[in-house]
Amino acid sequence: MAFKKIQRGKKPNWQKDLALERIKILFSEAKKQEPTLAKRYVTIARYIGKKFNLPIPLPYKRQFCRKCNTFFKLGTNSRHRIDSEKHQIIITCLECKNIKRIPYITEIKQKRKKQDL
Repeated sequence: MAFKKIQRGKKPNWQKDLALERIKILFSEAKKQEPTLAKRYVTIARYIGKKFNLPIPLPYKRQFCRKCNTFFKLGTNSRHRIDSEKHQIIITCLECKNIKRIPYITEIKQKRKKQDL
C-alpha cells in the first residue's frame, strides 16, 4: 500500500482561496468601522496572511501602516503627499509617524507607451 506524501506546511488551494476571501472581507469591513475596530481587522487579516503564507494583495497593502496596523483614512490618521521629483507617493501615519514611500514610475511608463501608440 503506497502512501501519498504530503509536504509539511503546504496548505491546500481551497484553504488559500478561503483565506484570501476572508482578508478581502476584513479590509472592506475596516473601511466602514471606527479606528480601533479597523486596527483589529487589519491585525487579523495580517495574521491570516502569515498563517496561510499568502501575500496581502497590493491595493490592501497600501491601506494600512506596517508598524502599528492602523487602517489609513485620508486626513484623519494619515497624510498623503506626492513627490514629483522622486516620482513617489509619501504616506505618513499620524499615529506612529511611520513613513511609507510608494514609487509610481510604472504609471509614468504606461502613459509613455500610450502616447507612443
